[in-house]
Amino acid sequence: MFGHNKFQWLLGEGFNRQSGTTSALNLSDADAAAGTLLSGTLVDFTAGYTDRFSFVTGSAIGFITQPIDQYGQESATQFRKRELQPQGKHGHYEVPVKKGDPVAVLIPPPNSQAIFEGLGAASYGNLVVTSSTGAISTATARRTELSVIKGGLYVAQAGDLVIALMEQADLTPVADAGNVRVRVRFVSPYVKG
Repeated sequence: MFGHNKFQWLLGEGFNRQSGTTSALNLSDADAAAGTLLSGTLVDFTAGYTDRFSFVTGSAIGFITQPIDQYGQESATQFRKRELQPQGKHGHYEVPVKKGDPVAVLIPPPNSQAIFEGLGAASYGNLVVTSSTGAISTATARRTELSVIKGGLYVAQAGDLVIALMEQADLTPVADAGNVRVRVRFVSPYVKG
């Protein structure tokens, strides 16, 4: 298991790794400066490229393995955090990737599982959409089809690529008591009718 308090990889081995640049991510400098893009954020290939990643509504190939911010590990603060932070409950400190630099994306195999936590509308940095179209709640039924919007999970809409099914929607939040924490099972992607 690896991750942080809003994302944890649980089950599944043999996943594929794809590398590419984050230059196509439509992440503003303000978002990057705030460090809002967490590992576990879902991305897809940029149209026409096999080496660049984008946020695509209704589709994703996998999730980024490191957080992305404006400075990456060039920042003295990030270096100190990496060197001084002890091993925690959810693993070690994740060194961020600088916006525009290459990042690895893990492509989850069918039947693998992960935990995601978030709260609010679809926005970069929110891993679980809990308001507006496709909102997920603690009452979301098991086997509900899930897709992705702005890097976070939401209930799949007609025409979306279904990437996962809900396994459990009422896990106890870890990052913030008001969040929704869910466990999902990835599937071979298919288009929701």
